[in-house]
Amino acid sequence: MQLPAQQELTEVLPISHVSYSSIKSYCQDQQSFYKGYILGQRDEIEVKPSYVIGTAVHAGIESYWIHQKAINSWGEITPMTNSDFIILAQGQADHMIRKAEADWNMVRWVTQNRETVMSTIKETLEAYLNKPPKYKPLYTEIDDIVAFTDFEGVDMPVPLKVKIDMIAEDEEWNLIIVDHKTTSSGFEKEDSDIAPDFDLQAWAYFIGCMSITGKQPKKIIFDQITKGKPNPFKGMLQKDLRELCDKHSIAYEKYTKNEELKEKILEAWVLEMPDIIQKYEIDFSTNMQPIQAFIYLYKQIILDLYTKTLYQVPFIINPFKQFWWDIGYKKWLEEIA
Repeated sequence: MQLPAQQELTEVLPISHVSYSSIKSYCQDQQSFYKGYILGQRDEIEVKPSYVIGTAVHAGIESYWIHQKAINSWGEITPMTNSDFIILAQGQADHMIRKAEADWNMVRWVTQNRETVMSTIKETLEAYLNKPPKYKPLYTEIDDIVAFTDFEGVDMPVPLKVKIDMIAEDEEWNLIIVDHKTTSSGFEKEDSDIAPDFDLQAWAYFIGCMSITGKQPKKIIFDQITKGKPNPFKGMLQKDLRELCDKHSIAYEKYTKNEELKEKILEAWVLEMPDIIQKYEIDFSTNMQPIQAFIYLYKQIILDLYTKTLYQVPFIINPFKQFWWDIGYKKWLEEIA
């Protein structure tokens, strides 16, 4: 696919860079892209407890790896404890809640309250920090704009903005990219599965890592971190609990309730606690086709954006978008009137 000359694109295009998020936005709803990435207008979104938990847990994990990198780089620094990272994360959550409530953007508490939010943050970080992944952090919380080329070595006209949680080395000294994601239930990849959301993000980060380190990463690992305390009894019915007790000679009465059975099993240490991290890995060394698809999609969007801007073609609204479609739809109607 041939793009217009660099100077011509620079003079016409209304953006200075693209990112994985902006590319995804363009594919989902061009009107939202236009409003957010060209006009710089962001809709006020209601703050949900799940969002507060995810953001706070991410802040705690981010601080942990920044601290580990500092230890590796400088050696003798004041050590931080797991409690320090938890307190930091809870402070972040408290700030978010106070601001959202002051701005009337906090959703009405239904199944959760401030106490359960703080408790979930604590439980999640305790489980993560008690058994953290074995990475050697090289770069943390990267926020950069990078130039890149296509497979023919042609310079791409619009640089790529990347926000990478961590570039690290694994236990085998491979260069890897790590992305932290909090989730209620992670995505588990089967051999036949495709996950475009993961793929496109992975290859955007691949380009970023190549530009920053000058080396090709071996793989990207999406660490999907389950929120809350690990649950070893997930999916177990009463008969499963009783069978487990019988197998390990754990005494119980005929009318012993499930919660009591669980307590007995935990006290007997016969059940292994599940790992709260579910890993989704993409090996860059085995398949380069997705990055070709990413660059092709990039070129399509740049060309389409160039044409729309040059000929003042309205950006298409997606009226079937699940959230806030009515705002974009009204704006689109105004444009075509």
